[in-house]
Amino acid sequence: MFERPAAEKRAVFLIDLDHFKPVNDAHGHAAGDKVLIDFASRIEGHFPGGLVARFGGDEFAAITPPLGDEQDALNFARYVIAAVQAPFDYNDVALRIGASVGVAMIGDDKVDSVGEALRRADIALYEAKRRGRRQIAVYESALESAVQARSWMEAELKLALQAGDIVPYFQPIVDLATRDVIGYEALARWRHQTRGMINPADFIPIAEQTGQIQEVCEAIMTQAVTLGRFWPAHVMLSVNLSPVQLRDKDLAQKLLAILAAHDFPASRLEVEITENALITDLMTAKTNIEALRAAGVSVALDDFGTGASTLNHLRVCQFDKIKIDQTFVQSMADSNDSIAIISAIIGLSRNFNLRCTAEGIEKASDLELLSGWGCAEGQGYLFGRPAERTAFETVTAPEDSAAAGR
Repeated sequence: MFERPAAEKRAVFLIDLDHFKPVNDAHGHAAGDKVLIDFASRIEGHFPGGLVARFGGDEFAAITPPLGDEQDALNFARYVIAAVQAPFDYNDVALRIGASVGVAMIGDDKVDSVGEALRRADIALYEAKRRGRRQIAVYESALESAVQARSWMEAELKLALQAGDIVPYFQPIVDLATRDVIGYEALARWRHQTRGMINPADFIPIAEQTGQIQEVCEAIMTQAVTLGRFWPAHVMLSVNLSPVQLRDKDLAQKLLAILAAHDFPASRLEVEITENALITDLMTAKTNIEALRAAGVSVALDDFGTGASTLNHLRVCQFDKIKIDQTFVQSMADSNDSIAIISAIIGLSRNFNLRCTAEGIEKASDLELLSGWGCAEGQGYLFGRPAERTAFETVTAPEDSAAAGR
């Protein structure tokens, strides 16, 4: 407990630095230490009559000076985020990070202990990070239920991985010229034993935040290659890589070990990487991509046009395919801008000698347009929704199916 005037309000901040780990990985801990010191010095002078402290790792805590209201707290939080917008210098290298801020007011709802305020700020910080990078969230009681739901899902996800309840569903990838199925994308699905199917949008972010995403992705890939090895030899298997995985220097070795263990040719695997995954650690991503491509694995840049990718990423990372995000495809009928973007992406793929896949094709008219513009491949409900089985499972021999299940 601490004493304060009855009318005085302050705020407790928890501040988490975004993209800090790649600084340590790429430039060493000396660079990370300098960023922490420089960040602290940037914000410390902005809290006269308050307190700023490193809370642990790349997380800081701060208590503001006396405030007029919550809006003052938000203004302070915006300054914190602005303080890391400018790059940090380390040996003439510009290091770019960001910050997420959770805010809890002291003076409302009889919050008299710093411990309770920190607990609330931590809940708000989780909400800020859930919204994306460089976000601010203020604690409110409604967030408590979200924390309880998150705790439940964390515990249940661990049990689901042990029980084999995280399974792949397969969506066909089609040659737009022939309409033949040339591959399947394996998508993670959670069949909860009492609640039924749980939306990937609910559990994948939690898996990433808790570090369980590696297990989720490896479970999906292992099951997918076990089935996929019995497909016709020309049919590719596509799996998604998490940004967390892409920062793992041993990623390529781990994926290739799964292929070898299940006798699945590397030439029939395609891994998909989102644009934003490249931002966190471009050089480690480049190393992993090079190792996978050297082994014969194809690499696709997913959701192209929606993230923070640049043409330099296409040059540096040497992709085999780019995928047009479904938001552009599904808005073609109403947006000339979407049409222009799609046309530009197809032209870009041609100039970079890359294959191009359009996602989210649901109408025959969109299929005809994309095919006419020279897009080679497509996915979407027009060709099939994600399903537990593919068109090729029926040709799997019973003894092979039994062996695959072991």
